[in-house]
Amino acid sequence: MKKNAKATIRKLFISKRDSLTPIEREKRSALICDRLQQLNEYKKANSYLLYSSFRSEVMTDHLIPKILSEGKRLAFPITDRGAKRLRLCEIKNGLEDLIPSTYGIKEPKPIRDRFLSPEEIDLFLVPGVAFDLSGTRLGFGGGYYDRLLANVPKKRIWALAYEIQIASDLPCAPNDVKMQKIITESRVIDCVRKDQEIQKLQIFH
Repeated sequence: MKKNAKATIRKLFISKRDSLTPIEREKRSALICDRLQQLNEYKKANSYLLYSSFRSEVMTDHLIPKILSEGKRLAFPITDRGAKRLRLCEIKNGLEDLIPSTYGIKEPKPIRDRFLSPEEIDLFLVPGVAFDLSGTRLGFGGGYYDRLLANVPKKRIWALAYEIQIASDLPCAPNDVKMQKIITESRVIDCVRKDQEIQKLQIFH
């Protein structure tokens, strides 16, 4: 699919996501994070990559103290614009370790002995603009996450998304990294088994 077609899809789904009110985003984000924490693979992981939510993305802030209080390792990406890649940096103290950085997104303070390799992360929790049921992810077009996750086993790559971010089908290039699971406020989408039964929640009927 042509690049401008991807841009059109991206604009449509950003608009959908932005249409949620702050209260709706907060409620749906809480449901998504609660559903995430009930999954056995999540519970068994000892190290996580999380993202700092930006604009209308699924909110992740309240996951931070929970993960750290359990004695598990937590890293966030730092954008290296020169090298066009993401570097992973561990945080120790919670939100105070994050500062506004590239594109206004909160990132860890770069401390040399806190940088981690992807091999040290058990579970990658990533954002996106849109996803489809096969696990295809549409981001902002920079390819940062695709480069980071290129050699990461698919079973370790999950996404957090609102239900309105799920598309029936998205264009997928050979270098696009697919998700194993997508957690929304209504369901857990297993992109490998394609188990798509929706558990509708009364609050969103």
